[in-house]
Amino acid sequence: MAGMNPKVIIMPLNYNGEELLEQSLPAVIEAAKNSPVQTEVWVIDNNSCDNSKEYVKGHFPDAQFISYQENQILFTYNDAFKKANADYILILNNDMIPDKDFIAPLIARMENELNCFAVSPKINAEKASDAMSYRLTGSFCHGHLKPVALDEGPGATLYLHGGAALIKREKFLELGGFDPLFFYFEDNDLSYRAWQKGWTCLFEPSSECEHLGSQTTLKVFGHEEKKRALKEKASNLFILKNISETTWLNNFRIWTFLKILKMIFSVDSYRLWAYFEALTLANKLQQTRDKTLSDSELMTKITNMSLKEL
Repeated sequence: MAGMNPKVIIMPLNYNGEELLEQSLPAVIEAAKNSPVQTEVWVIDNNSCDNSKEYVKGHFPDAQFISYQENQILFTYNDAFKKANADYILILNNDMIPDKDFIAPLIARMENELNCFAVSPKINAEKASDAMSYRLTGSFCHGHLKPVALDEGPGATLYLHGGAALIKREKFLELGGFDPLFFYFEDNDLSYRAWQKGWTCLFEPSSECEHLGSQTTLKVFGHEEKKRALKEKASNLFILKNISETTWLNNFRIWTFLKILKMIFSVDSYRLWAYFEALTLANKLQQTRDKTLSDSELMTKITNMSLKEL
């Protein structure tokens, strides 16, 4: 635990998002003012070429604007966490609009639970795929670890949400932050490594924010086929890096072989690239060590770990 007076830094991540900041940053500033603990706002900017900086400096001079020279997407946080002088970092996409009181439940849950690594809020959105209103466990099938919805109450969840989560800074740095080999599922990878360290990722539905929709990924990755291929590559890397259970790995190998055959016959070049890129990068992966539970035991633990409401 961080002690009696923890400090939080909210870090909205931005890339050419002036219009999004106009919608979200006023709510972030209000949430910081309503926080029960000392809270600062640092806008982490991934080399924007719009007027994001001018907007932030002109309207919210108390917020820091941290500029980076290239767009490293979520991996910019790896350096930002090192610079931060806070117990907890609240990572936040620039398309997230938090409720004015959303920080207090996250802090309370983090402080009340031993070995907590991260707490994610309930995320509301018009599009179901952009929302997160329940905690997750996992089921291994067709060669991948599929997320499985549990209940809507507070408790353990397989993954923190990369768009909104309160993270214990020292634990993040101990894990080495987000793995830059991933361009999707880097939050899944980080969460799984935390669980295997004996730490927990929690879901707290009394903290809420509104998701305007995945606005930045299309700017960075382009069309949907490329996004799909990058997701496929990241999913394969996740298995190769984090999974050690023999039956799961055998399932992965069989389904990978079948999928590659199908891609060859259907000339699915993007997905073929994704699979072979993942296999090429496999030797660069730092595999998860010192596991406290088998993969299936971890899923059972998460499923059974519901918590009382605050």
